[in-house]
Amino acid sequence: MARRIALIGIDSLIPTVVEKLVEEGKLPTIKRLMEEGCYSRADPFYPTETGCNWATIATGATPRTHGCTYSVHLPGDPLNRLVSGFPSHMCQADQIWCVFDRAGRLSVIFDYPQSYPINARNVIHVGEDGFAGPSSRALDTPRGYRSGELGEKGFFRTYGARLELIPRPELSEKVRSLKPPLVGEVEMGGSTFSFVISARKGGFYDTVSLYAGREFDRPLAEAGRGEWSGWVIRGFPRDGGEVKAAFRFKVINLSPDGRDFLIYRTEIYPQEGFTHPPHWAERLVRECGPYLRRPSEQGVVFAESMDIETFYEEWADHGRWTAKAAELILSEVDWSLFILKWHGPDYMQHICWHMIDPIHPLHEPEKADYGWDYFARYYGIVDDLVRRIWDLVGEDGVIALVSDHGHIANLFAPGHRWLEEAGLLVRRSDGTVDWSKTKAYPTYYGVWVNLRGRDPNGIVEPGEEYERVRDEIIRAALEVRERNTGEPAYLLAARREDLEFMGLGGERCPDVVLACRPIPLRRKLSKEEYERMVGGSMWHISTGTHGEYLPSTKLSIGTIQALFAAAGPGLKKGYRRPKPISLAQVAPTLCKLANLPPPRDSEFGPVRDFLAN
Repeated sequence: MARRIALIGIDSLIPTVVEKLVEEGKLPTIKRLMEEGCYSRADPFYPTETGCNWATIATGATPRTHGCTYSVHLPGDPLNRLVSGFPSHMCQADQIWCVFDRAGRLSVIFDYPQSYPINARNVIHVGEDGFAGPSSRALDTPRGYRSGELGEKGFFRTYGARLELIPRPELSEKVRSLKPPLVGEVEMGGSTFSFVISARKGGFYDTVSLYAGREFDRPLAEAGRGEWSGWVIRGFPRDGGEVKAAFRFKVINLSPDGRDFLIYRTEIYPQEGFTHPPHWAERLVRECGPYLRRPSEQGVVFAESMDIETFYEEWADHGRWTAKAAELILSEVDWSLFILKWHGPDYMQHICWHMIDPIHPLHEPEKADYGWDYFARYYGIVDDLVRRIWDLVGEDGVIALVSDHGHIANLFAPGHRWLEEAGLLVRRSDGTVDWSKTKAYPTYYGVWVNLRGRDPNGIVEPGEEYERVRDEIIRAALEVRERNTGEPAYLLAARREDLEFMGLGGERCPDVVLACRPIPLRRKLSKEEYERMVGGSMWHISTGTHGEYLPSTKLSIGTIQALFAAAGPGLKKGYRRPKPISLAQVAPTLCKLANLPPPRDSEFGPVRDFLAN
């Protein structure tokens, strides 16, 4: 029996990339994990995204049973209303930490999906519910302050702001500037701050300082071009009171005349209340440094509010913080299960997939070496995290590494205009949905029928008309073509009950399920052409994608498959499985190694050929 189980979950850790970097000697800890234990590619469930497959990993259950996807439409709600699939109450299946809890064994959980609010007694918890989007607890999202105009798309304003600077020569002596300082006022987290650009060393502007409000007695933090500031930790107004929160900034660009600049500011996140029990928060901040749950994501880069090297630096720091915090807790408590989800690679691959994939229309072969170096450095954060946790597991424990899905090149986005063209979705002149005439409404991986008696605005009668509308949806979907190649856009269009063999179905699943076809585009495009082709939203202009592609999808060097590796007592050594496991086998396998029953709702058994006996 393994005394301890550590499961390190990495969002979108891709087996094709891992295997290449291991072979090149760039991931020594993961290489050791494969040599001393077992390794397999792993098939996720559809939809191949975060909310769905981390739930499967923790429960051993299919999506039909656990009911979790990234966003969930609940029965009885209007069809255009979705709720987050990440809070613990959204998961309808028993989770692995509940198994350990019933055995009286302690679990330490770091920001795992569907783990918060706390739903077990024997738990130490850090972070939130694993949601990949903006945190509800954060006081402000990451933002880039710039001198130029912002782009027109909405995410430029979500993650960026234009900073108007005014010369203030009367402040020169006070802020120690050899030239008239340039001052710009901003609101962050409900408080007012002032950025001051000054010349400290000579005849050019070289330093950015941050002050509270309009007081210029003492800067809260400072940084030069290419530098990070120190952390700012202070009180912010929140819910009629005050909360202590932290942030820092980096001066990505600053011209000698001070007029051209980009200042990236991190998420502003409370430094209390992010752990259970609460006392761990103060300890972690004191000994590990300030905590940011979600440092940055792809939208910040798309909004030109940071560059990819700054993105790497921030997530590398977050990886080190995560490892150090885990070391602190795990070295002091008698734990049995450690489980985390770390999201960095998913965000990165949405931004950077074109850097390494030769079929992507934005790929530049002359920059491929830099792309692979960047991926190696980024995956190296994961390698170091595994190394540091492994040191805490000990010889009588199991260390395991798992991902939830992979990535392929994002080459087109079919959208849902075809539903309007088929007369199934009707909009008014102002663009809003006319529910009195609408028979079908899309979600990201399927289509709901506007059914009378089930949906608040339902007009389609149950029975014969319902089935006829589903036939119309399927027929219309299969006629959608990719505009450049003329190939069918969808690989799958089917009734939900016909896909129960895939683990789909139930009242949270759309009436018709759709899955996209991976279609290679064999020509180069400019950035502007690419954005027009895939659509202008933040999600569509990602160069890597997943979610709406079947688990078996492979395209060029990309794959939607995930991976699973484990080493320790009860496991074979140096075993590489020739066929993929199912992600639903992870929890049953780990429970077997811990001599515990599988989660109550698990639908798959352990990976028996991983087991030594």
